[in-house]
Amino acid sequence: HVRPILRHPLIPRPTPWLGRSNIRCNRTRPLPRREAVARPPFGVLLVTGGMTHQENYGAGFLADPRAKIVGLTDEPSVDERRDRLNRALADAFGVPFLPDPRDALARRDVHAVSVCSEFERRGRVSQPCVEAGKHLYVEKPMATNMAEADRLVGTAQGQGIRGKMFTQGGVPDA
Repeated sequence: HVRPILRHPLIPRPTPWLGRSNIRCNRTRPLPRREAVARPPFGVLLVTGGMTHQENYGAGFLADPRAKIVGLTDEPSVDERRDRLNRALADAFGVPFLPDPRDALARRDVHAVSVCSEFERRGRVSQPCVEAGKHLYVEKPMATNMAEADRLVGTAQGQGIRGKMFTQGGVPDA
């Protein structure tokens, strides 16, 4: 029995911005040159915690020596239940809960974000992440409408960052 090779979401691959989705992004200009190239371990910020697939993705990041979870954050306006679930997952992973996502995204040790917010919030939560120049690992659907998705993709391309929209379905040991 041969186990399939699982690729890490932060390692560049020669695919369009959205990976294997049916949406293709055509680049007409070169990507902006980044000032500094990050080296492993890559700092990963988790956005939204417990009772999502983040429990599995976070465990994968913890197990990977190329990644280091630097904290967990979410919008400050989440309800009490979501806040409790976020803090519980941060505690379970032994990482700080960062109550202000703007401060969390401003950290220099954050290179990428893993977004597992409820689908209604995903585009709204992901946009500040790409505006901050962070690589994006976002569960599908990445937005609730095409205008929101186009804005997210356009910002990511303009920043020269990479992103991946994913789903847990059929993925062993995510």
